[in-house]
Amino acid sequence: SALTNGGLNLHSPVKRKLEAEKDYVFDKRLRYSVRQNESNCRFRDIVVRKEEGFTHILLSSQTSDNNALTPEIMKEVRRALCNAATDDSKLLLLSAVGSVFCSGLDYSYLIGRLSSDRRKESTRIAEAISEKAWFQTPYATIRLTPAGCSSYTFPQILGVALANEMLFCGRKLTAQEACSRGLVSQVFWPTTFSQEVMLRVKEMASCSAVVLEESKCLVRSFLKSVLEDVNEKECLMLKQLWGSSKGLDSLFSYLQDKIYEV
Repeated sequence: SALTNGGLNLHSPVKRKLEAEKDYVFDKRLRYSVRQNESNCRFRDIVVRKEEGFTHILLSSQTSDNNALTPEIMKEVRRALCNAATDDSKLLLLSAVGSVFCSGLDYSYLIGRLSSDRRKESTRIAEAISEKAWFQTPYATIRLTPAGCSSYTFPQILGVALANEMLFCGRKLTAQEACSRGLVSQVFWPTTFSQEVMLRVKEMASCSAVVLEESKCLVRSFLKSVLEDVNEKECLMLKQLWGSSKGLDSLFSYLQDKIYEV
């Protein structure tokens, strides 16, 4: 009999099946833990977590303030994105450690590198920016031209008038304004942000990977070539700006003003 004194016989098929399933779950968790630890060890300024059905990338810079971006950090993000594209991840969640998600480019890095070899470093930085990851665009108030395709996407989403205010005058939108204008799809309360976002991500990760990928391709197919062309022009302009004495002096002047304010 499979039952002995109210319990399972150690040699019953049910018992063996339960033990096998238990071993499988343990082995799966062990492989997941090892994979997660190995992934984290490969990066210095980001943390990569492999979750069930998605990849979570956290900006956690050890070499810059407020998660500011350097070519090295952008290369780490790019490598993590490439890794996520080749595994079983259906989605990618990008967040940050600390109160600031990302403060844009590390301008102290720019000054230190561009002053020594403007042409070489301006090309290196622009090439890192030209990858598919999108970041908050720098404004004219910090002596930089638009990037991340914002010269095209902002007018399309926000309208020309508001886009000009943001790109040329440095206007900041509140979360509610950004939502009402279509720049973001939804606003969460800070106290429940992590829980609500993670719940949404897990819901999406449970969907068919094929459906998600094909749907995204349909939505983006008409825009891809346009965005690639805009991105190339923006990067070329940034390279020219950073490679010129006038552009570098203007950026250096801005940094000095910020230091005096502090």
